[in-house]
Amino acid sequence: MAFPNPVQLRPRSTASGVAQATTGAAVASVALPGGASLGVTLRLSATNATYYAIGPSGLSGSFTGPADMILLPANVVEYIAMRSTDTTLYHLQVAVAGTIQVAVCELVY
Repeated sequence: MAFPNPVQLRPRSTASGVAQATTGAAVASVALPGGASLGVTLRLSATNATYYAIGPSGLSGSFTGPADMILLPANVVEYIAMRSTDTTLYHLQVAVAGTIQVAVCELVY
C-alpha cells in the first residue's frame, strides 16, 4: 500500500473523527477516533513535546517514555498509517502538560 501524499489528506473535522487529550506525567491513553481502521491515515499534533505510541488497548503499563515511545515535538504534524490492531493512542508529556490531538484523515482529490 502506497502512503498518500499529505497534501491529499484532510482531517475529518467531526466529533467522530477527532480525539483529544491532555498529556501528563504518567502514561495515559485515549481511544482512537471512530473510523480509524486498517488503511486509514491518522494526523497527530501536540501543543507541547509529547511521547506517544499507538497499539491495542490495555497496554499503558507497557510504555514508559523515550525508550519505547516516539517523540512528537511541539507544533509538528505527523501522519501515521493504521494497522488492524491499532485502537488506542498512548501519550506522556516530555516536560510540561499540553494537548495532543489525533484526527482521522480522508483522501481529497
